Amino acid sequence: MNVANLLSVLRIILIPVIVLALLSHFEAVFLFLLIVAGLTDLFDGYLARKLNQTSKFGLVLDSIADKLLIISLLTTLVFSSNLEVYFVFLMLTREIVVISGRLLLLLRIKNTTAIFYIPTTYLGKITTFAQLATIVSIAVNFLRSYFIVTAIILSVSSGIQYFWKGCVFLKSDKN
Repeated sequence: MNVANLLSVLRIILIPVIVLALLSHFEAVFLFLLIVAGLTDLFDGYLARKLNQTSKFGLVLDSIADKLLIISLLTTLVFSSNLEVYFVFLMLTREIVVISGRLLLLLRIKNTTAIFYIPTTYLGKITTFAQLATIVSIAVNFLRSYFIVTAIILSVSSGIQYFWKGCVFLKSDKN
């Protein structure tokens, strides 16, 4: 366990507190905690690279923390803010496709560590940011439709990008 992984664990621990703040309509607390969670996401990868502490476990933990945060907040908003279910369905479908693609690659290739060499893309990072910005816009009822459409476009685009990278990786894999 290193500093970067501890930041990912902190993000996971913050999830129920963030959800509770959202449900309790403590907007300032919700926004503050979401910013803290976002900063842990920003710095965990940076610190892992800077301190030369990158690991397969850290890659997986960071991804799990991101997905748990997004899915928890979207699910909460469906029930508390009349968020359209189709939006959550699209976001969940993208996550399932990306995770399933990684699992299929893992099953298909002989070199089981190679699956971790398809790194998170900038588009994937922008998508996560857009999803969080959409959650904030819904929670504070500000430009909701604009953020939802933007998050959908980015989510579909990054999902296609990961699918394409997986196909290219499979074609080039000689293991």
